[in-house]
Amino acid sequence: MNNESPSLIAFLGVEQIARGKPAEVLAATLTAASEHPDQPGNQRIAIFNEANGCPLDVNLRGSLSDALATLPQSLQPLQIHEPELPRGRGRPRLGVQSREISLLPRHWEWLASQPGSASATLRRLVDSARKTRKTSDIIRSAIEKTHHFIWDFAAD
Repeated sequence: MNNESPSLIAFLGVEQIARGKPAEVLAATLTAASEHPDQPGNQRIAIFNEANGCPLDVNLRGSLSDALATLPQSLQPLQIHEPELPRGRGRPRLGVQSREISLLPRHWEWLASQPGSASATLRRLVDSARKTRKTSDIIRSAIEKTHHFIWDFAAD
């Protein structure tokens, strides 16, 4: 995930209403919705996640807090959590989550022959692939974002 804050873009028909942080975009969208309650013709309000181009289904009938509550968790404003309990003894937790993968016996044999642990070898392979495929991943991501946006926006 990137370090940029989530960004939304909203349209009334084909006119851009707002673009930016979720709370700002939803506030402007609610204002536009109240100014155009009947949405004549094809003047629909559409909100998109700029990170992936996907349309969002947001409740525009209530307050700003109601609208924010209908956003996906990844777009929710950060909540301040209570402080964590003091750390115990032992190694610090690094936020690593254990997951399972399925490999064939020949893959496990190859991993066992590599220096270091299987996890370290897999991490090196993933990092290497991320570096060498960065350009193609960026292009694929841009195509997917455009596809999601055009599929919803142009279809109406």
